[in-house]
Amino acid sequence: MPTTTVRLPEGLLEALDEMADDEHVDRSTVIRRALERGIEDLSLDQAVERYQRGGTTAWQAASSAGIDLVTFLQELQARGRGLRTDEGLLEDQIEGLE
Repeated sequence: MPTTTVRLPEGLLEALDEMADDEHVDRSTVIRRALERGIEDLSLDQAVERYQRGGTTAWQAASSAGIDLVTFLQELQARGRGLRTDEGLLEDQIEGLE
């Protein structure tokens, strides 16, 4: 596995160490888990933004975020974002199903 070096503030290191102690794992394991979750969250944020700008369909946005369409639609609702609907978009989505 490749290695990288990152400078972190002391408070963040202390929090990571506390989590590692609580879970009986090393700091690297906690950092990897945090990064994985963070990347998933950022990927979803980007997918929602692309969808809201009209750059992608809901299906494509869900796929790029690594989640299913229903979960993506639920996430839109949780964020107070609505579905984009217009005739052209609906035609594109229907074509995507064929």
